[in-house]
Amino acid sequence: MDWTKAKTILIVALLATNLFLIYSHQTRHIDVGEEGNDEAIAQLMEQRNLELAVEIPKDHPNVHILHGEYLSVDDEEVKALAESLPPVDSGYE
Repeated sequence: MDWTKAKTILIVALLATNLFLIYSHQTRHIDVGEEGNDEAIAQLMEQRNLELAVEIPKDHPNVHILHGEYLSVDDEEVKALAESLPPVDSGYE
């Protein structure tokens, strides 16, 4: 095989791929500009044929942090609790 011809074909193929990727990236690009996030989201949803019947909240409510503690239990306490519980019927004879 002629290496100069192979290199030329490879270079042309890679250039064509780059041009395709640049074109596809530009068609998906959303220009936010001065309009802000709301317009960008609306434009993106319109491009993807999505409709939202509710209003997106602007602020997020404060979420409380859950704190927990570990309790230490003695083996004797566990045994006493297990003995005080009624037996469970497993359904097998």
